[in-house]
Amino acid sequence: MKFQRIQQLRLVAALAVVAFHALGTGTQYLPDETAIGFVRYGDLGVDLFFVISGFIICVTATSRERDWRLFLRRRLTRIVPLYWLATSAMILLLLALPGLIRTPGDLSWGQILQSFTFTTSFVSGGMPIVYLGWSLEYEMLFYLLGAVAMAGLRNPWQAMPLFLAALVVGGAILQPAADTVARHLLWPMLLEFALGVLIGSAITTGLMPWSGMAAVAVGLASLQLYPPEHDVWRVHVAGAVAAVVVLLAVLLDRRQPVRSAAGLFVAAGGDASYSIYLVQVFTVPALAKAAAWAWPTMPLDLFIPLTMIATDLAGLAACHLAERPIVRRLRERPPPATLATA
Repeated sequence: MKFQRIQQLRLVAALAVVAFHALGTGTQYLPDETAIGFVRYGDLGVDLFFVISGFIICVTATSRERDWRLFLRRRLTRIVPLYWLATSAMILLLLALPGLIRTPGDLSWGQILQSFTFTTSFVSGGMPIVYLGWSLEYEMLFYLLGAVAMAGLRNPWQAMPLFLAALVVGGAILQPAADTVARHLLWPMLLEFALGVLIGSAITTGLMPWSGMAAVAVGLASLQLYPPEHDVWRVHVAGAVAAVVVLLAVLLDRRQPVRSAAGLFVAAGGDASYSIYLVQVFTVPALAKAAAWAWPTMPLDLFIPLTMIATDLAGLAACHLAERPIVRRLRERPPPATLATA
């Protein structure tokens, strides 16, 4: 079953993050006045993404990708190629037009290596070259943990909430003595993946995962040990709200699937949410500079929705011209014999 309302939520999450960055970048070039200031909370779309990811990965891994090698292969082909392409394009852009987005001083061989290996947050505590990649680094960590659990456990997705909660509790205890690697590996937002997995487990098995729920509750309680700068309220508030929204969307999808043309159109936009999410690192600053040159007094209330529309269109183009062909080509390759017989 394809959960169309989850796809709709993916589009909402991607566009919320675009609006957030359009506001932040737009205020650097245009008059800082807006009546839609609520978009300053658009970065909470990432929290919604994490919960959705936990749900989708759990459902997918328990239905179509039960072998851990197949699971990991399909996750890597889904995430890595487009991110590497975006990172390569950003490096070339920074070298060719260093003043367009940021200074070339941000580039180093170490940062390049960390960006391509999804390790910037964990190694240096900084941002990758494509700054939105920090969230993908946690996605990749989640995938690797899932693959390890699938390889070693009989019921890996029932155990994942316990494992993720244990990491967060460990992080709460080790703060602030932990080094950069430990602080970022044991990050509170890992609980948002766990919330999604709980929903996925309940949907796929028909049973309420009480042990996982108890573990996540302990993890949420342990967040009080974190210092204020960790913004643990995001997990308590945004993560919890996102989990409720995802659960309601899933239940509604099972009871009344989306059939309207408008609903299916929005869901199709959700299929391109990954491309939309990545392409904004190019469209938002470029559009802000173009607006400042063409119309220096453009209202932010106009710039933000125009940027969302333009980025949506650019993301759809990137999805159809790059993301889907690349993923299709990689997945068409015959898998190793061990996967073919799994």
